[in-house]
Amino acid sequence: MKPIRQPRVDAGLAACSDDNGIFKSARTFAKGIASTARLMVGVPDYEAYVRHRQTMHPGEAVMSYEDFFRERQASRYGTNGGKISRCC
Repeated sequence: MKPIRQPRVDAGLAACSDDNGIFKSARTFAKGIASTARLMVGVPDYEAYVRHRQTMHPGEAVMSYEDFFRERQASRYGTNGGKISRCC
């Protein structure tokens, strides 16, 4: 009697791997949409800040997300005696 060959469990996973261009493109597109939506409602982009600091200011400290968010909110809303910058 010939043994029954079991299907490979990971056979379908190859199509969904990170190397697949269509999924990588879709993921990149979704990240861009999410980043744009956050910026439209005033939520700063921490990942872009970290990338900038690592490439343009290597060796210097990077703020934590909480510190970054507080600093951006203070800058936006003019806390500590700053000017509120808005149209109305």
